[in-house]
Amino acid sequence: MRSASTVSAIVVLGLSAMAGFGIRANASSPPSGPAAHAFRDCTQAQLLANGRPIMIPMRDGIAIGISLAQHKFKAGEPIELHIWIDNRSDAPTGVFTCMDLERFRASGIAIFAQDGHRVLSQDEEKARKECSANPQGAIQWGLSACARNILLKIPAHTCVTQNNYDFESDLTSRYRLPPGKYAIRLHAGWQRGINLCAQELGEPSPSRRADLIFTVANP
Repeated sequence: MRSASTVSAIVVLGLSAMAGFGIRANASSPPSGPAAHAFRDCTQAQLLANGRPIMIPMRDGIAIGISLAQHKFKAGEPIELHIWIDNRSDAPTGVFTCMDLERFRASGIAIFAQDGHRVLSQDEEKARKECSANPQGAIQWGLSACARNILLKIPAHTCVTQNNYDFESDLTSRYRLPPGKYAIRLHAGWQRGINLCAQELGEPSPSRRADLIFTVANP
């Protein structure tokens, strides 16, 4: 995560700037199934080139989610996780690159190994080591400000994902992922941050139907 700054640059991008950035929904009915699955906004072929997302509500008719363009990797290869925003409301809305996307990247996902144990990011590992000395600091991890806070305006009924820093996260550079099978799970309470000192972080959790599954093999 970028270092904190006392000044955040807020740039409002007009609706015209979204050309080629999102795809408007078609007129078909949304598919049935769990809320974790994308609805019609996100089923356009151009978007699904980045994989089919799993999503959770964010606020005011906005959903946020993740996808993988592929699900099999070799150790050391980049594992690009794509971040999605779906404005399901009837009005334009906006999301911030720092307050929303950066915070979601830090606190919105949890990775579990095949044995069900949570895989902490390298930043989370460092913060968790401070639990005994500074438990409050570890609890608030993921809530700090960052230096670049751009407001992205998203039209109504438009789903957005992009191949750039704001909408991607390289899991290989952030996590230690030896060969094995992994599940990525969305964390519904990500806007409140994560209590990295909580005992349950060390307890195994079985995989769930809505998890995003991927494998890492030997080179």
